[in-house]
Amino acid sequence: MESYNHLKIEKKWQKFFLEKQIFKTQKDPKKKKFYCLEMFPYPSGNIHMGHVRNYTLGDVIANYKRMQGYNVLHFVFLLKMQLFKIIFIRKLGQKKI
Repeated sequence: MESYNHLKIEKKWQKFFLEKQIFKTQKDPKKKKFYCLEMFPYPSGNIHMGHVRNYTLGDVIANYKRMQGYNVLHFVFLLKMQLFKIIFIRKLGQKKI
């Protein structure tokens, strides 16, 4: 069995995403709307598997609905990275730099 080569895999999928422009959205007033909110992110502590499970399921549902032809607003996706930045900044504040 071939070992996992993350550089090869990431390069392949980055090329695919760029070619297909999968990350771009267009609002179509003829489509039904779908709002996906799995949980508001909040800096309650270290990231753990509960975060991963929760946000992964939200991503799956939002993408599934997008593939079904809905206009999807996935609000938490916009905020997820802010959670981890806040936690990191708080940890920095607790240490002497």
